[in-house]
Amino acid sequence: MQLFSVMKTIDNYLLMERVAPGTAGKVNAPTFIYWVLYNRYPDAPMYSRGYDHEEVIYQGIGVDKHIPRESLDQLNSIEEIELRSSCEGSSEIRPTYLIIRLVDNKISKVQKFVKKINLFDDIVSNYDIGNENQPRIGITTKLWYQKNPQEFKKWWLSLPNKIVKIL
Repeated sequence: MQLFSVMKTIDNYLLMERVAPGTAGKVNAPTFIYWVLYNRYPDAPMYSRGYDHEEVIYQGIGVDKHIPRESLDQLNSIEEIELRSSCEGSSEIRPTYLIIRLVDNKISKVQKFVKKINLFDDIVSNYDIGNENQPRIGITTKLWYQKNPQEFKKWWLSLPNKIVKIL
């Protein structure tokens, strides 16, 4: 019981997320994407498995059912990137997203990529240092499958071409 009262006084992010900027892999994907979209951390920690979406197996990995396979195929064929995480989203707080790494992960290249991809009206992007102390790039928009299935599909299907254009 004493441990609980002590823990209650410690900031949630100190317990669950990044302790100091520049440390590797401490912010989970939903929290990172929230930061990308709103330029601030959420008021309460976001858990990776907060919402269970129906999944399908794509190349041996479970992915959210409504993310178009042809988009994933095209993204997966882009040799300059590595797919790291994706979500179909479920609300303004948890929008759809893609997290990638550049194969050439020099910070200058990552910064240039983020700057250019943010020129698209329907994309918000930023980067931080993720697992394995490597830069990860979050790509998102204020959209999720249930909000507008047609726009959701259109966004995902346009994403590979936008990434290729930037690269």
